[in-house]
Amino acid sequence: MNDSERSGLPRCTIGIKGLDDILSGGLPIHRMYLVRGGPGTGKTTVGLQFLQGGRDLGEAVLYITLSESEQELAFVAQSHGWSLDNMAVLGLARIEHMIKPEAQSTILHPSEHELGRTLSVIQQEIA
Repeated sequence: MNDSERSGLPRCTIGIKGLDDILSGGLPIHRMYLVRGGPGTGKTTVGLQFLQGGRDLGEAVLYITLSESEQELAFVAQSHGWSLDNMAVLGLARIEHMIKPEAQSTILHPSEHELGRTLSVIQQEIA
C-alpha cells in the first residue's frame, strides 16, 4: 500500500516520473500549489510538463502567465519536444491595460481593485 492509499487522499500526477515517485503518486488533489524559484530553475518547464500530462489525459488545461508571452512558452515547449496544442494560455500582461488604476475610477485602493479585476478575467477564461 502506498502513501496515497494509506492517507486516503486522491493524487494528481505531476507528469515527472521521479517526482511523482517521491510524492507517492503526485500531489493531493483539490489543493493549490505554488512553484517558486529564480530565473532558469525550471518553473515553466515543470508547469508545462504538468499541463501536458493533464491535456494528454483529455483534461482542459490553462496556463496563466504573468510575464511570459505565448511565443516564449511555445519556445520552451518546443525545446522539450512538446507543443501548446489544446493548451489554453492566458497572459495577464495582455490584460494589464484593463487593470491599471488610471483606467479605473474607484475609491478602493488600486491593488484591491486590480486583484478583483484580475480574478474576474481569470474566472471568465476558466468558464
